[in-house]
Amino acid sequence: ANNSPIPAASPFHGAAEVKPGPVNLAKARQLLKESGYDGQAIHLITSRRDPQMFDTAVIIQAMAAQAGLNLQIELLDWPAHLARYTSGSYQLMVESFSPRLDPTLSFGLFIGDKRTEPRKVWDSPQARALLAQATETADPTLRQSILDQLTQSFLREVPAVVLFNSARLSVVRAAVTGHENWLSAQPRLWGVGLH
Repeated sequence: ANNSPIPAASPFHGAAEVKPGPVNLAKARQLLKESGYDGQAIHLITSRRDPQMFDTAVIIQAMAAQAGLNLQIELLDWPAHLARYTSGSYQLMVESFSPRLDPTLSFGLFIGDKRTEPRKVWDSPQARALLAQATETADPTLRQSILDQLTQSFLREVPAVVLFNSARLSVVRAAVTGHENWLSAQPRLWGVGLH
């Protein structure tokens, strides 16, 4: 489980990123009532490209129903799903992303000008400024502070909901030396040998 855009395996995933979002059904129901929501269907787009995307959509649908939201899953093939994501043409979407080796790349998936990049869901001047600052500094302490601010704003403003990071495992024989898993989840054979 991870609510932050910064992957749990990242060295920048610290105390600010670990805080899970609270579940408050009473508050959710109150906000829905105040908004005038009357049960109309909201379309949740997903595909079966990655099995966890469809499974996640089913769980989200059930959890939303507890709060009083009527989510209807719209199952698309992967090319149609990706086209809708890229164009920003959806109400809700379950989307997975490949690993990013730097947290600024993870936040960059969400932050941007919706007029020029409709797929961006976080069009906040403050978020754009913080992302630029994090990109422009190499100081790990300063970067951590900026990334923590971005995470806190992300969790407060909720432009998207991050649920989890997928785990990838690799197994090698005892004779293999120098092999380690790494953040991008793809096999890496640099410095790997046999003894």
